[in-house]
Amino acid sequence: MPTITETCDAVATVLSSISGLRAVGYADDNIQPPQCHVFTREYDPRMIMGNGKRTYALGVRLFVRRADPRAAHIQLRKFMDSSGSTSIITTLEDESAWGVTVDYCEVTAVGAPFEVETPTEIYLAVDFDVDVCW
Repeated sequence: MPTITETCDAVATVLSSISGLRAVGYADDNIQPPQCHVFTREYDPRMIMGNGKRTYALGVRLFVRRADPRAAHIQLRKFMDSSGSTSIITTLEDESAWGVTVDYCEVTAVGAPFEVETPTEIYLAVDFDVDVCW
């Protein structure tokens, strides 16, 4: 059974298959938008299914530059769409996008966009709740 780190890294690898999108399997201070950071969410460690299968609850935070708010929202929404070549939902839920055997990956929620401010930049971001079962 894969570890949490292996699961986060696998999600980042799948997300990196979207043209122009960077992804890492951890939260990082170095943001290079458009970029996703994969992090752990609260989960029930007792959630073990038959045959030792485990479900991990993860979060994916997508960052885009906010220099032009309208352009930032348009770019963000392309990744938030439920279909299309830049859809995070479609990509994560597509079994053929995974280079490893996974029982399922499901996006269970898409959050509201919010601003993230660093000392040098302002970003527009959105969180995706993702469940991965191995």
